[in-house]
Amino acid sequence: MSITKYQALLEGNDNVSNKQKDDYLTEKQVAEEYPIYTVNSLRFYRSTQRSLFPFHKIGRKVFYKRDDIEKTLAKSRVEQL
Repeated sequence: MSITKYQALLEGNDNVSNKQKDDYLTEKQVAEEYPIYTVNSLRFYRSTQRSLFPFHKIGRKVFYKRDDIEKTLAKSRVEQL
């Protein structure tokens, strides 16, 4: 993902922010919409209790709330002077 696309994502200037903020995404959808994460990296972080995002687990299915992902990405933004 290019830096400009990542910046647009954080600033909300893309089609992802136009979707419902209460959407729940599967780990595969998260990996597709936020290519800086893979399905395997999400699984690894969950298994080691270091998940970057809060998640919901129903049976074997794992869901991430879109709003939680976007808030976490916004908090991790670093601005250099």
